[in-house]
Formats: sequence, structure tokens, C-alpha cells
Amino acid sequence: MKGYLATKKGIVAIPEERKIRAIFCRHRNTIEGEMCSEIGMRRISGEDRYLICMNCGRVLAERHTTY
Repeated sequence: MKGYLATKKGIVAIPEERKIRAIFCRHRNTIEGEMCSEIGMRRISGEDRYLICMNCGRVLAERHTTY
């Protein structure tokens, strides 16, 4: 997944997933936020929230809401 997350600390780039590293990673350095563009634009008709490990790039949880 390539993109950015809007978090409490600002806009953070999502690291690329490293599949081999993800097998051995304990996922202790996580970040949670809403998917956005590089300048902070978000989806109008809903919300996409992700929990991502910053060490290996694996998506640990995701929630999609449409309204």
C-alpha cells in the first residue's frame, strides 16, 4: 500500500511492506490514522482508518466507513 496517514502528529508516509521482514517482526512500533493524500485531502463519502507497523509496513487492522 502506498500513501499517507493523517495522525494526531500530522501527516505520515506509510512505509512499503517488506514481506520477509513482516514474518519476523513483532509489530511493536505501530501507527494509526486515516488514509489521506500527501497534502492531507481525505475521502468525502467515508473514512478509511488503518493500523500499520512502521518497521515492516504490514497493515494490522483496517476499518472502512461509508456515509
